[in-house]
Parts: sequence; C-alpha cells; structure tokens
Amino acid sequence: MKYRKLGRTGLRVSEISLGGLFFGKLAKGRDTAATIAAAADAGINLIDTAAGYTDSELDLGRAFRKTRLRKKFIVATKWWPYDSTGKKILQDPAALRRSVEGSLKRLRTDRLDVFQFHSVTGPGDTEAILTGPLRGEVNRLKRAGKIRFTGISNSGEWDKNDDRLQEAARSGWFDTVMPEFLLFRQRPVKTLFPVCRRRRVGVITIIPLGQAAWGYGLRDRTYLVDSMKALIKKKKLPDQPRYRRADVLDFLLDGKTTTIAGAALRFCLSFPAVSTVCCGTNDPAHIRENAAVSDLRPYGRQALAKARALFGRIA
Repeated sequence: MKYRKLGRTGLRVSEISLGGLFFGKLAKGRDTAATIAAAADAGINLIDTAAGYTDSELDLGRAFRKTRLRKKFIVATKWWPYDSTGKKILQDPAALRRSVEGSLKRLRTDRLDVFQFHSVTGPGDTEAILTGPLRGEVNRLKRAGKIRFTGISNSGEWDKNDDRLQEAARSGWFDTVMPEFLLFRQRPVKTLFPVCRRRRVGVITIIPLGQAAWGYGLRDRTYLVDSMKALIKKKKLPDQPRYRRADVLDFLLDGKTTTIAGAALRFCLSFPAVSTVCCGTNDPAHIRENAAVSDLRPYGRQALAKARALFGRIA
C-alpha cells in the first residue's frame, strides 16, 4: 500500500480507503470487526462513515472495541446540516455539537479525525456554513480536541460541477473535500482538482465503482455493459456500437490489472490531486482486491486520454 498527503493536514492516508456505508444494518450478516482487521492488514488507514449511515458508526465502534484497532485508523464521519425542509442549512450550533458528541459515543473514540458536512448541494449552502454560527462551533470543538480537521461532501447529481466543493476549497477553512469521481463521472479532473491542488486541500474520492442505486457500476464486464445501456437510454452516452461492447475498457487491462474493477480504481489513482479512493464494502476479499491496486503505477497519458475521450463528456 502506498500513501499520499491529505492536503495540508499533515496526515498521510492510504491510497485506498474504506467506506462504512455497508456497516450496521447493511452489513447483511458480515462481521465488521473482520472487515476492519482485513483493512488494517492491507495497509488501509482511513475509514469514512456518517451519522446518516444506518447504525454504521455504532457497528464500527463495536468493531473498534472488539479488535482494539482504533489507533490504526484515521476516522472520518459526516453530519447532514439541513433543517426539516432539506433545503436550508440548519444554523444551530447545538445540533452540530449533539451530532459530534453522538458520533464520538457511537464510535467509542475521543476525537473525530475528519468531521465533514454531508451532501452540501444548493447554491449558497457552503457560504451559509462559512458565514453562520456553525463555523464557530466547529472551531470550538477543534480547540476542545474533539475534531481535528474539517471536510465537506456533495451530491454529484445536483451539484454537477462540484461548485460547493470548489467554494469550500477556495475558502481556506475546509481541509478536505469528498467528490464523486469515477470513469463515468470525470468532471472533477477539470473543475475541482486544479483548485484543490492550488489550495492544498485533501481529496477523498467516493463511489469509484459506481452504485447500484444509480443503475450503473464498474464491478465487472456485465455491470459495464448494463451501465452503458442505461447511460445510452438516458442519453448520457451516444448510441454507438463501441458503447455496447464488453471489451470497451480492455485497453486498461494488462498483466497487472486484469479486472474492470481494478482498472476503475487505478484510473482514479492516476490523478495526483486524489489523496485517497474510498471504497464502500464489508467484504474482506474485496478489500484485499481493492488494496492491491495501490501497488500498480498510474496509467500513462495515452490510456488516460482514451478513457477521457470515451467517458469524459458524461453529464
């Protein structure tokens, strides 16, 4: 496993990190303690979860107690900062503090290494966080040692150009951003990554293999073909023969990268602005497969250019 700087935080994070969406009720019987033990063995040192992931923090906290591996990981979690309408930032410092205290209790830890505002999407929402009372509360929690660094995520479906994340990166206050980035969503390469590199902001990319809820993914050739069909139907890809071929990404496969999933992860790691690629799973076998991609070199300019030409224009 190789490691990269997480922006200006001073932390060094594993190139592949572990997402906690599939802990708790979505674990489907898997033992999260075994999962994080496999992650530690693979050299993964960052786990990302959220208060909004059903029972994920609680399950992860139990796994930390069982394995005594808390000190092996940089732990990131998130709080959704909206009021009951889901459209307006909740300017309530007490609610933010309650969320932080709840996360600390569930995770059985005394600090959150990265506290992130979850899925900030609408115009003006980043500014509302920066200029309202939430910023001051985060700063107080930092001084109390309960938060080390501050981050932000968005919804790529609604914030298509990652404007909220660009605003956060330019602010100088946010330490990390969390964009959706994959072969089928390459816009951050031109819109977000240059800003983050200039401002030394850490980039934790998510959903590198897509998501079933979106109707497309990159786990294998079957997923790839079905995904391209769905994207053609949505008019996000042109209806051309090459987008119906199972071998459309075979130019990314070589003696070391032999699977579509491996190629998708290696693609994400080929951009220096990316600090870590976060993969959500509760399967130790998948963790080992994902982590192995870090041993490979980034793709060369020619391969990246072809991948950009194929899928870089998807809106």
